[in-house]
Amino acid sequence: MKNIKISIFISFFFLLSFGANAQYRVYHEIGGSIGPSLINGDWGKNSSLSTIFGFSGAEVNFIHNIQFVRQRIGIRNNFGFSYTSQKHTKDEWTVGGEGVSNDEREKLGAMKSSTVMLTLGSQFEYNFMDFGLYYPRNTWTPYVAAGFNLMMYMPKVTTSLGSIDDINNLPRIYQNGGIVNTSGVTASLKGAIGAKFKITRFISIFGEFTIQRSFSDKVDGLDDYTSSRNTDYINGINLGVKYVLY
Repeated sequence: MKNIKISIFISFFFLLSFGANAQYRVYHEIGGSIGPSLINGDWGKNSSLSTIFGFSGAEVNFIHNIQFVRQRIGIRNNFGFSYTSQKHTKDEWTVGGEGVSNDEREKLGAMKSSTVMLTLGSQFEYNFMDFGLYYPRNTWTPYVAAGFNLMMYMPKVTTSLGSIDDINNLPRIYQNGGIVNTSGVTASLKGAIGAKFKITRFISIFGEFTIQRSFSDKVDGLDDYTSSRNTDYINGINLGVKYVLY
């Protein structure tokens, strides 16, 4: 009798799970993307186009999507690796700067930084209406996504004048601190806007623009050296491919 009850319970649970999957048509996708990236933080002038759009690194992402077809809502899990390099823009140390000596400009121009980042997180994804090309087999779909990431960052600031630990090699604004050469962990808000195009029943390609707002100002290797006290943003443009598992 006990075995019969267990069998009935397992059968009922299986039918319930099958019914939920049939109703919501849940399916899984795996894939990856690659593209250029940058950090918009304390390096360079805020108004400089090269600071906002000058991609100086690259990122790779591995993606797992859980899609709910009827609601057009999905959950995206991602693991990413990125590398960026930063330096001060020329107008900071060769052109402008009233009261800035040539020695200070030389020291600013000699500085540079690189940051390695590992990210892990999840975002909610909303897919808009499908637009048919060679309908019904192939469609393209615009989407937006938003969520959180856990980020491990590893910055490294150097100067071509010698050791970064020698304050004589640094501009005055950094001699009392502000340089970060230690790893850390922080959280970030991540958003994305993009579109995907279905090639076959199981394969899709996609392109997207992403932006992350970190909750740390130390990701780029500098900590609030300007009066604007920037929070570090990480932007990227990615191209990728996804495969439907089931």
